[in-house]
Amino acid sequence: MQDLGNRSLDRGLTVLEVLTRPGPATLAELHRATGLPKSSLRRLLATLMARGVVHRSRQDGRYRSVVAMPGAGFQPGRGHEARFVTLAWPHMQALTLDIGWPSDLQVPRERAMLMIESARALTPYKLWQGRIGTLINMFGAASGRAWLAALPQAEALELHRRLADDPALGPGRFRMDEAAFLVMLAETRARGYALRQPGYGGEILAHDQLSALALPIRFQGRPVGTINTTWLRDSLTAPDFAARYLNRIRLCRDRIEAALTAAAATGPALPATPGDGGAGTTGRAQG
Repeated sequence: MQDLGNRSLDRGLTVLEVLTRPGPATLAELHRATGLPKSSLRRLLATLMARGVVHRSRQDGRYRSVVAMPGAGFQPGRGHEARFVTLAWPHMQALTLDIGWPSDLQVPRERAMLMIESARALTPYKLWQGRIGTLINMFGAASGRAWLAALPQAEALELHRRLADDPALGPGRFRMDEAAFLVMLAETRARGYALRQPGYGGEILAHDQLSALALPIRFQGRPVGTINTTWLRDSLTAPDFAARYLNRIRLCRDRIEAALTAAAATGPALPATPGDGGAGTTGRAQG
């Protein structure tokens, strides 16, 4: 019995190592990576999800580790991102079931925003599903603009200057000079939420036909990500969408922030900026 228990433990740790280092995986990918039978993997994954150390995304069906395993290739930010998803997901799911329109969870990377979870698979509407792992221009997307507007002014300006020459992820893609950037920040802060840059249609399609409204998610006084709610742009104007749903999106954001705070009180949950790790503790922005 002890040998059987040790073997199950070893298999479970093997699954976590695959999900931590190579990254998120489907059942078939785990089968190829570990050589374990799919029936055994299903039982292991069910146990790991029940214990809260693995999360399966509704958006792409992949399994993600909530914990970070030691060893070669260890990236502190990755485990924190998965933990972020686990804490935020119940509230994102509830919001989509309430209003019908889905939200994405995005975090800053060095030069862009990164989608780490989405509730688009739950919406009854036919819209572009997006892709987890997509890098998103922060000057065009509502998510990035919400995060930039929540930063101290000097940090936001430094990001604008640092990315000015990037043709894909920088502000020059929208001919957004420093003066226009400052106007965008001021308008976003005054409005209380961020919208897409006019003409921005996402990163994969020529135009995904969506509009978006985003709010920053803060942890320990710093913006660590955004909740980005999307809808078919021809169905509602941005003011109409905000009038109908903004209060409920804010409540969802507040619940996510409360979950982060509660998790931090019981043990390590997130650095001040998840994704690349360490930005909040050093006071430097992660783009």
